[in-house]
Amino acid sequence: VLFVNQLSSDAWTRLTELGGEDGQDFCNLYTELKQKQAHMPCIHRGFTQVIVACGGEGACRDRDEVEVKDYVRFVIPVKTKYSVNNNQWADLASMTTPRTGHGLVEVGGYMYVAGGRDSNCRILNSCEKYDPFKNCWTPVAPMNHARVGFGFVAIENLVYAIGGSNDMTDPLLSMEVYDVFTNKWKPLPDMIMKRAWACYAAAGPKIYVLGGGIIGKFYESVEVFDTRSLTWYVVSPMRERRCDARAVAVGNDIYVFGGFRRIECPSAAHSGHNLKLCGAELYSEKNDYWVPIHLRSSSHVMCTAGENSHIAGVLFDGEDILVVGELDMGRETQAVRSFNRHTNTWECLVIQKPDQQTRYQSCLLPLPRNLMYKLMLDQGKLYITDEVRVSEGTAE
Repeated sequence: VLFVNQLSSDAWTRLTELGGEDGQDFCNLYTELKQKQAHMPCIHRGFTQVIVACGGEGACRDRDEVEVKDYVRFVIPVKTKYSVNNNQWADLASMTTPRTGHGLVEVGGYMYVAGGRDSNCRILNSCEKYDPFKNCWTPVAPMNHARVGFGFVAIENLVYAIGGSNDMTDPLLSMEVYDVFTNKWKPLPDMIMKRAWACYAAAGPKIYVLGGGIIGKFYESVEVFDTRSLTWYVVSPMRERRCDARAVAVGNDIYVFGGFRRIECPSAAHSGHNLKLCGAELYSEKNDYWVPIHLRSSSHVMCTAGENSHIAGVLFDGEDILVVGELDMGRETQAVRSFNRHTNTWECLVIQKPDQQTRYQSCLLPLPRNLMYKLMLDQGKLYITDEVRVSEGTAE
């Protein structure tokens, strides 16, 4: 099926003009497949935008040890009732080093991962690059500082590493930038406040650093780095203090989802826990003002209905905001939900979460279709019915 659809009509015409028994066999095969072509998948060359889950943690071996993963998986966020792989996660090449609490970005069609903590609880400064054309990882220049729980943001060909911690206690003020063309890091001006496990978003030439904190204290403060003037300044704080949240920029607006804050008055209703999942809010750069995103009360349209949710990434696909992670909806846990910012409603895109992989980092990646279909086929995760015609990365 793949062979027939990749050949041009001229190539098939020349094949069917072959003489002898071989030519007749080709002619019969061509005629038979052409009659069925309306029910066959039309596989195009090009790229499909996929969601990647990278690194993170696995099942606990015992109470004091967590298994750190090198897994890298992808899923196609199809927004229709049809899918070429039933929304299953497929494997890409594993990283060379298992990581959790690391940074992950996509630049120019390649993925870059840096820092984090390995299986031996060492804080890393190493970095590596994923080539989707070869499906392999290669080391690149290491950061100047080892970091975990830090910001990793890309603007054009530059990748910024911000804050975090290098000993799991005192956060860092430092910031550095990596040029993907020169493969070199250089230091930049320090942040205003020390913070780790904050959330970060790039809006044009500006990088927003939101929340996070130090041991025993969470922040609601927000500071901004202007990459043109290389200066930091403060804007209006968020409505909620939050740590380990996720943020994304849509135009000049910043959307923040999830994270945790301390419960001011713990009660039996919280089962003894002193952390609470934060809501969503929106920052308008024009007005320098935060507003809550009022989610509908019905659980099937909310992003995260349960306190056990953990958000691994918030991504903008050019149309909707995709929230990725372990999203506790009460009756089930979902992996990807889409937020329509115009109607303020949610839609489930992917239910199944990556197997034996939690607290991973996530990004969008344009994956070559020839590699994507080959990997899904080899792993037994390519499902196509007569009702599905795959075109330009979506199911029609």
